[in-house]
Amino acid sequence: MRLVSSTGALVELRPTGYQFSQAGRAEAGGADCTAESYADWDANWLVIRGDVTAADGRSWSFTDPCLTAWEAERLSAWLDAVSRDAADRDAAVFTEPNVSFFIDGRDRDWVRMRVRFSHESLPGWLPRDVAGWQAGEYFVALEVTTADLAGAARAWDRERQAFPAR
Repeated sequence: MRLVSSTGALVELRPTGYQFSQAGRAEAGGADCTAESYADWDANWLVIRGDVTAADGRSWSFTDPCLTAWEAERLSAWLDAVSRDAADRDAAVFTEPNVSFFIDGRDRDWVRMRVRFSHESLPGWLPRDVAGWQAGEYFVALEVTTADLAGAARAWDRERQAFPAR
């Protein structure tokens, strides 16, 4: 998925594989557990490759297991809904806080959004503390057409289908 802003900012995300090559077997929970909770979470973490360029031209890349297969599916549905002005929420936030999406506004043909990066997905040029820990968050503002957002949703959906929940 590639989101290119009218400001020159770019966010490109793609799943590259599962964090662990073998699917495990989860322990069954109580009677009221959902199908998702029966699945082995460890087997369903997807490694996401991100290439990001801020509007000021600074760029970075990351590769990290930061979305589950279920979250990747929800992301494509959310992006599609946002492109059609049918999203039931203004944010897509996931179990790991590495990547999140927030809608800031829209008009007929444009969507203004921010993509939040944190933890392992932060740019390497941000300051680190004495122990070498990189804390905080970094936002990239995007202004994209609804048509481009719909195309990105379709691209993400195609890419994530190579890594179904197992």
